Amino acid sequence: MYRYQFHLQVQMGHFAEFQTLLEGPNSALQAKGHVPFELWEAALGRFNEFLMVAEYETLEVYGREHFAMHTDQACMDLWREMDGHLDGIPWTDLWSRPPGATCVGRQRVASRGGHPSSRLGTLRHPSARPR
Repeated sequence: MYRYQFHLQVQMGHFAEFQTLLEGPNSALQAKGHVPFELWEAALGRFNEFLMVAEYETLEVYGREHFAMHTDQACMDLWREMDGHLDGIPWTDLWSRPPGATCVGRQRVASRGGHPSSRLGTLRHPSARPR
């Protein structure tokens, strides 16, 4: 499993516009059968700091979808529209699960309801707090 994280900070007062604009690239990705981004916000830390997260089964799938998105002019035009609502320079990282790692805690938390990541206390989904 691979998790791609796009770190960004939205300008104060621009969240609604940013979130609306994110629907464009996500719709384009979904229409092609690709993984859309989930939006997470920092519960603690810098104001208006967000993560756009996508998970891929293999490195090959990540590479194929990453290349497809970056070579799709229409999708990239939609992506660039979001740039006008950001502060600073966004950055990315790609995480992989170590061989043999298990997710016993994730399964236990998930069985109590809600997404396991919402229980971490450092990040939460933007819909958790009205804007």
